Amino acid sequence: YTGLLSTKQLSEQTGLSSINVNKKLVELGLMQKVDGKWTITDLGLDNNGKVMAGDYGDYILWPAKIINMIK
Repeated sequence: YTGLLSTKQLSEQTGLSSINVNKKLVELGLMQKVDGKWTITDLGLDNNGKVMAGDYGDYILWPAKIINMIK
């Protein structure tokens, strides 16, 4: 999945903390927290976000275009 970025990578690219990146993604309606876990919304999927399965649970990757949306 080249070209897709984690929250940490979005944080590094924008200079925002990971907490603020997540906050912006929620404000934009791209993801939400359900039962203490981040989940992608339909709008997030429409914007090419991808849910990946990791060793410690699912996580979301975002296309680079999201950088401009959260700055």
